[in-house]
This record gives sequence, C-alpha cells and structure tokens, in this order.
Amino acid sequence: MKLKKEFHNKILRRIYYHTVIDKKILPKRYSKRRIYLFGVPEYLNYGDIAIFVSELKFLKENLPDFEVITIPERLVIQKIFEVKEIIDDDDIVALHGGGNMGDVWPFQDMIRQDVIRAFGDKYRLISFPQSISYNNEFWVNETQQILKNCIDISI
Repeated sequence: MKLKKEFHNKILRRIYYHTVIDKKILPKRYSKRRIYLFGVPEYLNYGDIAIFVSELKFLKENLPDFEVITIPERLVIQKIFEVKEIIDDDDIVALHGGGNMGDVWPFQDMIRQDVIRAFGDKYRLISFPQSISYNNEFWVNETQQILKNCIDISI
C-alpha cells in the first residue's frame, strides 16, 4: 500500500512540475519557441498519464529547441485566450492524445474542437494519437468542417 501511494505521489509531482496550473503563461517575450500542449490529465488514470509522459518525452527528443507548456484539461478554455495573446507564428499547438476524439467523451472532444478553432487557421497543430469513435453523423460533420479550416495539422 505504501509503495502504491509513493507511486501516485511521484506521478502527480511529475504532472504538476510540467503543468501550468493557475499561473500566467507570460512573459510575452521568451528565448525559446514554445509548444502549448492542451488537455493534459490531472487525474490518476494510468493510461492517460503514460500517454502524457510519452508525449513529453517525444517532444523533448524530437523538438529540443522548444519549451513545452502544458495546460490541464480543466483550464483549456481559460488558457486559450491567454495563449492567443502571446503565441508567436513559429510556436506549435498540440493536443493531448488518448481515446477522446469523437462523441464517446463529448466534453473532451468539444475542448479539442475549441483549441482547433482557436489556432488551426494560423498555427501548426499536432494532435497526438487518438482513438476515434463517432456514433453521431452530425458530430462527424462538425469535426470535418473544423479540420478543413486548419492550415497545418498532424493527427
């Protein structure tokens, strides 16, 4: 039991270390280009946490010249407006992966759509690997329309 609690605490510290919680993302000027990783988990779902840790490792290894700013799922809407004020043309917007594209988890998909709407027409987007599941044709069409407006998206 003690080992399990220590493991939980270690994971939570790692998440919070990399996550912008309620503090400002400022300053506007910074030395590195940034990747804004939206929708990271703050809950103890080991699968989602493993995906998040893998995303950080991938970004660090493949885009070492970028600073990664992570934004938890609960703050995405609030932080969209803040990021829009400070993002530079060569920054990247990324979306946390997992099993949340489609209408099975509508809240998570709406967040994803909001981020894509906010940044897709001007910035490079990366959507980390997703399980995709749609049961509602309207939702499929809505997603297609949003994705069509992107200038550069990798899914």
